Amino acid sequence: MADQPLQRRGWAAPGRMEMLFFYLHPLGLGMWQARVPDLIGRLDLAKDEVAAVLLGMPLGSLVVFLASAWLLRRLGLARCWMAGHVMVYLSTPLLGLAPTPAALFGAFIFVGAGLLWTQICMNYQANRVETEEKVYVMSMCHGLFMAGLFSGSLLGVASKSAGLSLAAALGLGALVALPIGLAVIARTHMYPAAPAPAQRGFALPGRGFLPVAVYMLGNAMTEGVVLLWAVVYLLEALGPDSGWADYAGLGLAAFLACFALMRLGGDRWKKSLGAVRTARRCCLLALAALGLIVWAPHPTVLVAGYALLGAGISLGIPYAMSTMAKLGGSDSAVNTSWLMTTAIFSFQLAPLAAGAVAAASSLQAGFALLFPLLLGSLLLAGRLADR
Repeated sequence: MADQPLQRRGWAAPGRMEMLFFYLHPLGLGMWQARVPDLIGRLDLAKDEVAAVLLGMPLGSLVVFLASAWLLRRLGLARCWMAGHVMVYLSTPLLGLAPTPAALFGAFIFVGAGLLWTQICMNYQANRVETEEKVYVMSMCHGLFMAGLFSGSLLGVASKSAGLSLAAALGLGALVALPIGLAVIARTHMYPAAPAPAQRGFALPGRGFLPVAVYMLGNAMTEGVVLLWAVVYLLEALGPDSGWADYAGLGLAAFLACFALMRLGGDRWKKSLGAVRTARRCCLLALAALGLIVWAPHPTVLVAGYALLGAGISLGIPYAMSTMAKLGGSDSAVNTSWLMTTAIFSFQLAPLAAGAVAAASSLQAGFALLFPLLLGSLLLAGRLADR
């Protein structure tokens, strides 16, 4: 109960089931991202063709965003959450089965819709836990999300080494993650709907949304570029005959490991240093790490750059998401939906832009485009909710 938070222990403690779901949700995502070269090679896609088929993800996300408020009112949080989770794990195996680029584009539409649908629900629930229970859980939840993504990337590397096809690997991941995720949602403590101001027509976010969203933009777009192109960039740096082709996903794993570890301590640092000071230091680290990646003289330096970049951008989304619950002028569901949609679109569109630049020039130039975005995050970190 919200008025007796200290009497709930173990898995019933505030935020525990939410944390477990945040870990389970991205396992399939990490698996296919670690095997992006297989996805590209199976259909013999050029970099600009990869960018074209990935447009399906923001298209699916847009459809869900436009319907998200209606879906939440119609289905309620728990059923909406379950439906999004089912869509994610029914659609991800299609990425390994699509016989043509057009079919792959269609599969990405369903993946994008399912991801946004689920993540609006799970982040709204985490915000409700912080508001009702007066505890910090958002950064820990997002840390476990990255731990799940890291685990999925390792499973992707292992499935590649074991000789499993991409479709078989994603199918096995869905068989495990889908039923467990549904069971976790069913056992999650749901709160009464938060009171919201009367609104007509299309609901807009509260005051102060824009600078927080721009702060988050640099972090989310950097994450999207690294998650899609890190393995390909490392393979290009290593060379096709280096013997490391099966292990290039370890660079992505280093990024995800540091990302997850930083987020796991993010709530503690918010208490001790405040969100603003912590975010500014992280942005400076991210800018330095991006310099290592763009001008890496050796693949080992490139891997170190990935690791430091993961630490530097790790807290952007959870700190921005916690700030959404404290904005005036709208309810937290609307604020969360808008910010999560901004994050997902940034996450999905940034790799397309990097791919287009890579096709015209190089992936090095695509990564260099992230410098002004991270600088913007540094300049706007002061708009976060410190306490």
